[in-house]
Amino acid sequence: TKAAWGTHIKMSPAVAHSYTRYRGWVVMGSDLLNGTMSIGRAQELCDAIPDCMSITTALGTGMVTSRKYPMLLKASATWFEDPAHLTLVKQRTPCHGVTYRRMNGGTRLAYEPASSATGPYCCEGACPAEAAYHAREEACDLPAASPLGVPRCLNLRGVPLRNLALSSEGSSAAMSSAWPHAENAGVQAAIDGRVAGSYVHTECSGGPQWFNLTFAQPIAVHQVALHNRPLSSNDLLYRLVGARLSLHAS
Repeated sequence: TKAAWGTHIKMSPAVAHSYTRYRGWVVMGSDLLNGTMSIGRAQELCDAIPDCMSITTALGTGMVTSRKYPMLLKASATWFEDPAHLTLVKQRTPCHGVTYRRMNGGTRLAYEPASSATGPYCCEGACPAEAAYHAREEACDLPAASPLGVPRCLNLRGVPLRNLALSSEGSSAAMSSAWPHAENAGVQAAIDGRVAGSYVHTECSGGPQWFNLTFAQPIAVHQVALHNRPLSSNDLLYRLVGARLSLHAS
């Protein structure tokens, strides 16, 4: 097997999942890994890659378990009906009893309109131990990807830390290009404090795209929260897979 585009694929000890079969294919551009292999081997690899959400192959007839087929492991689970393809969607259950919210205000990670909630995101309920967030994400879906952990809400005291990535705090933003359609509300939409209703979108081609945020003054960073599109648009969430986040001192 080989990684698509030569990207680095993070493998983890496999947690066995069940898969649901559909006659259809998954969108192009969400490839994590591809190669010729049996369905059993493809499922083992998908189980070992936390970002893997489905497996797609061109197959017009029934699948023989022992045979090898060209398999594509995908970071998307949105499939489109097509009798010439077979897609297996990984069945991941939510991590029950875990809630992420803002420190002050109680707003959950549900892409709700802006409210008075302030402070960093924290965890309530059956939260994993600080060093166990990544392992927990492999077994079930946490409210958001949080490989470095999230503080427990009960442990946070005092005045909530401000969101310094806002234009109202003097921060400025720039990006490599602008998608010339309605999905792109302009670079300022990334730092207006709203997590629903308007989005930032670069061009889809022309080399690696980037977004740059500049703070008004030197700061200490305690938490970085990136908001993708609403969860109902899960066919587009894979576009952040492989993105690199860097912090630079000027």
